[in-house]
Amino acid sequence: MYDIDDVGVFLGLEVGKSAHHGHGLTPAGKKVFDKQLPNSEPKLRAVFDKLAAKFGTVLVIVDQSASIGALPLTVARDAGCKIAYLPGLAMRRIADLYPGEAKTDAKDAAVIADAARTMPHTLRSLELTDEITAELTVADRQHGRGAGRVRLPPVHRPAHRDGRAGRTVRAALAAGVRAARPVAAGRGRRPDTGTPRCAPAAGGGRGAAPVGQGGAASGTGRSRGRVSSRGGRMPDQLFSRPRGEPACLDSAGHPLRKRPPGRRTRDRGGVTHHPGLLRTAPLPRETTSSLICRIASRYGMEAKALRSYWQWRNYPPGHDGGGARADAEVLLNAAGRQLLAGLCSVEEDVLARALPSWGQEDAKLSAGKNGAPAAAGPAGGAVAGPVAFGCRLCAARRTGTAVRVVRYAPRWERVCVRHGRWLLDADADQPLEYLDVRGVPEVAAAQRRWAGVARRAARAGVEPERVFALAYAVVARWWEQALNWERETVWPRRLHQVAGGNAGGDLERWRIVGRDTVVFPDVVAVADALLDPAMAQLAWLDSGAGRPRALPADGAFCRRLGERVGRKWLGPLAATDYGGPLTSWMGSVIRLRRGAGGPPGYDNDPWWLRQEHQPATMAGQLRVLGKEKKAPGSGRMWRAAVPAEQRTLITRAIESAEEQLLQLRGAQTGPTADVARQLLRSLRHSADLIENAWKRTALVAANAGMPLEEVAQWADMSPDALVNMLTAGQEDRG
Repeated sequence: MYDIDDVGVFLGLEVGKSAHHGHGLTPAGKKVFDKQLPNSEPKLRAVFDKLAAKFGTVLVIVDQSASIGALPLTVARDAGCKIAYLPGLAMRRIADLYPGEAKTDAKDAAVIADAARTMPHTLRSLELTDEITAELTVADRQHGRGAGRVRLPPVHRPAHRDGRAGRTVRAALAAGVRAARPVAAGRGRRPDTGTPRCAPAAGGGRGAAPVGQGGAASGTGRSRGRVSSRGGRMPDQLFSRPRGEPACLDSAGHPLRKRPPGRRTRDRGGVTHHPGLLRTAPLPRETTSSLICRIASRYGMEAKALRSYWQWRNYPPGHDGGGARADAEVLLNAAGRQLLAGLCSVEEDVLARALPSWGQEDAKLSAGKNGAPAAAGPAGGAVAGPVAFGCRLCAARRTGTAVRVVRYAPRWERVCVRHGRWLLDADADQPLEYLDVRGVPEVAAAQRRWAGVARRAARAGVEPERVFALAYAVVARWWEQALNWERETVWPRRLHQVAGGNAGGDLERWRIVGRDTVVFPDVVAVADALLDPAMAQLAWLDSGAGRPRALPADGAFCRRLGERVGRKWLGPLAATDYGGPLTSWMGSVIRLRRGAGGPPGYDNDPWWLRQEHQPATMAGQLRVLGKEKKAPGSGRMWRAAVPAEQRTLITRAIESAEEQLLQLRGAQTGPTADVARQLLRSLRHSADLIENAWKRTALVAANAGMPLEEVAQWADMSPDALVNMLTAGQEDRG
């Protein structure tokens, strides 16, 4: 069935020679477009871009994919829209279900759009995925029908219920997978037995064994090879089978009826390669290490055992507490890539398109000893960007097995819309692979909205990655300050929702794990605001335009920004966050408009993110939290022993006292009475705040298990006075 989960508008086209009639519907069935379209590229592109900017992903559906329907489909594909085909017969039968007998272009376009919205199973895709292309191409090549021709793969019988096929596959793998490692080409001798490599199988002479039972083909002077599970050719020594078991198996484990002759293939380095028994297709943007783990799982092996077929130049990255990291990547040399392609039975060019790390090599890698396959294991984030877990349910739809998949995915593509999951970073030492976001639909909506924001960034000449990074840094800084925001209600609700209903049991950990998920809608909103020229104009006016002045605490820019993220009260808080990424962006915009700041460089680039403004990653924060919980001796540290709420109250009291004292700068000018009154009131208020923080600190230190004598000594008071103070403080709090 065609996937329509991320579609924002369904545009049905009744195509014609000179003009087409378009009818657009939202997923809720609301009509948003209904007019004729000239059959010209500029007009079609303008309509597609307008709908995409307003609704996100556009699905263009036609009932004629060739001749007169070719131009709108080509333009739609080039504009980034999805395309689909509704067969004419299905369209006419569906049209009979609608009232009225008149056949008009407007009615047909409406029927096409509504059918795509309500009956996606009737649609046919006009685009072949990499997996389908690989399946058809490999099937054609291995069945000997010529390179580059696409034919349907053979239909295999289902496995027997008695498990005979499974036992046959396991018996073959017991010897076959060990033989799948490339071996150096010799002078016709097997390295294990010393017998000729092309000798007939045991129990048969030259050409004596029947076809399909492991002997040579009839009439030949030597063994010609065996057929792989996909129709390819294997050397005779690949599978040492028990007596009575078939030599050649299909993908379900059944014996093949025919065994066409074949020979081993050698590359230029003299390495003999053996096709794998079971085909394992790569998933888009999957890490090479993840593919190796899936191949091992397919063969019933441990990943560590399969990795031993490569010569490793280093140890794979691991966590501080032990165990391999899920984001560990694998870089292979030429021989190593050929070995992996043989094990998964997929062409190397297909693997190169699917695996971002396929063509990259480490400086430590060489051709290997005698052309042996070699590998290096860096962290995936250092190879091709952020690494996240894949959706197991989506993997099961494509592979038939719900196995773990790790793939490269930027933070704006982390939502599995079909299953309502936010896919977490794979480099963190924590057990979760995803967070359930079905209860927070604004997260999936923000991912659809980001497509329009990215197009706006491209039109503005800015890389979308830089825009997202800056907006992410701004909102992550707000996230750290949000514990002091009494009026913030949106983020706590989202955090409790993704935590399964209650994050209070382990608030510190959930604030780290759930941060990216909770703030993602606000990151997209901030990125959209920073790309708006009207917002840059407000920042320019707040600075005084031609008459420079200090940025006000109630400026129009920050006030408007707070409204765009759904928090009208946020403006003054954002304006007074001096030294953050937001004020740096405003400063760069103002300097560019004034023509100040020296020659062009990073100081004048609004989208340049300083190192100190980059937010901490989830993996880094979890490592810090883990170390704080494992201090030497008692294993207790301040952040582990003191609840987050108490630490927040202490921090808030200290910062309030600091702000109060900063306001006294330059206060000793003016009439004596006014100066004395302001100083005494401000100092008294600051003293109360400091005393509040002092008492809270003593209370939490005692509750954390510190001896009262030591706490009293640090507070410069007697133990009895400390006990009385703590008792009075607890009574005051109820």
